[in-house]
This record gives sequence, C-alpha cells and structure tokens, in this order.
Amino acid sequence: MFTALSRPLTLAITILLSGSAICLSATGQTQDLSKSASLKKASASALAVRSGESGLLVADPVYSYVQLGKGVAHNSSDVTAQYDETEVLHRGVAQRLPGESDTTFLKRVLPVSFPASSDLVTYAWRPSSFGKQLFFSVQGSGDNEYGRDLFVLDPYQANTYAVQVLTLESMGDATDLAALFFADVDHNGQKELLTLLECSLREPAFKKKGQQYYGRVAHYQTLVFQCIGLSSAGRPQYRLDATPRAYLDELPTAAAIRQALAQHQQKLPQPKTKAIK
Repeated sequence: MFTALSRPLTLAITILLSGSAICLSATGQTQDLSKSASLKKASASALAVRSGESGLLVADPVYSYVQLGKGVAHNSSDVTAQYDETEVLHRGVAQRLPGESDTTFLKRVLPVSFPASSDLVTYAWRPSSFGKQLFFSVQGSGDNEYGRDLFVLDPYQANTYAVQVLTLESMGDATDLAALFFADVDHNGQKELLTLLECSLREPAFKKKGQQYYGRVAHYQTLVFQCIGLSSAGRPQYRLDATPRAYLDELPTAAAIRQALAQHQQKLPQPKTKAIK
C-alpha cells in the first residue's frame, strides 16, 4: 500500500504490524498509514520506500497498492479490510462459510467494495449444483473512475467462489448501471449477461443572442457478456461480446431491450423445414 504523509520527512522507519504500517519520523512522532481512497493494480514484489515533495511513500508487497489522501488518518480495521479484500481479488477465489448468508459472505470477503454497493443480484446464470452467482457493482477505480466495476462471484466448488471484476467503461462522464439482467441474445439456448449503462452528457441545447447554451442529455448503452466455460484451473470465465448491435442503442429500459431482441429474432431468416411425405 502507498501512503502519502502530509509533509516531507528526511528520515523515516516503517514497521509493518498486523497488516498496519506505522511510520516513525526523525522527530519521534508516529503515524498510522491507513486505508485508501482509490485502488490501482500493481505488482509490487518487494518493500520499497521513497521520499518526495508530498512526503513519504511506503509500498507494502501485495498485489495492489492503495493511495491515501494527504494527512488523513484511519484506524487499523480499515487497513485490515483493504488488505483482506486485496488478497481475495489477487487469488480470485473466496471461501464461503457453511450457513453464511449472501450479504454476510460478501461483507466478509469484500469488506471495502460490497458495503459501497446497493445493487446485489443473485441469479443462476451458469447452471451449477453449488448455488447461484452473485453480482454487484461499485464506482470504477483507476483509469475507469467514471465507469463501474461489476463484481461476479461464481460458485464452482462446494462453498468456493471464483471472484472476477468486469469493467463497465465510462460513456464519457459519470456512468451508472441502470439495469442488470439475462437474455439469450444469440438465440443459442444459453443466456448472456446484459448491463444497461446510463450517462448524462453535456450537449449544445440552444443559442440565444449569439451565445451557446448547454444542457444534459441522458444516453444509454447495452453491454453483453458471455460465459465461455472453465479455465484450465476449473474456474468459470467471461468475456465482453463486441458484436455490433445497433438495434440496442439508446434503449432506456430492460423491457425495451428484451422487446428489441425479440423483434430482431423475428427478422432473421428462419431455417427451412422439409415437408413430411
């Protein structure tokens, strides 16, 4: 984890205790290095320390790094929660306890992201004897801060879930997930995951006395994800279906999208059937 202190230090010693980073400065003052404001993927393989104009940066050798706002202190439980979630995302696997409810399970294994979500969906997208898949989204991070991150937890063994994050890219400004649902888009007997995104974009509205005025216009985009079977490790895999579907553009509801899919199917050439003699 990277933490920026509020002022430069000429000397610092970093001690890692129970998942927390404590910084001891040359003046003898201590500061708890705490939870992040944003999560960015990195591959730090060794502890690294460097100083700069903004203060001291401390890297914890984990899969991801976290950068804190300057001068903000949090308690050690926040650090532990971030560390636990980072480890789950790094492994891509989460273990569920027997009898554990969906929300209790998600709060335990993803203690930072799940509490920030309000759109949990449970659905048997990929038929499995181990239970239904769990879906929820949060505001994106890193290069996708104006988009959404869609978490998918898929049971592939008893009480064992594959954990994946699907990127729902920004449409040009702050983008929301308006609907998440399932439909047989390709009409092959297997349902796809559909996400309906909504974004309000600033556009020219009218001119008055030679001055241009602007307004906000809602736009909609439908993304389709396919389940493409199991990896060599036996975990389910998904991918974005990039097939152009102009007939789904700017549709504002799941019902409108389902209707458009049905109408499109009716327009497709139907297989010829031989007459029975």
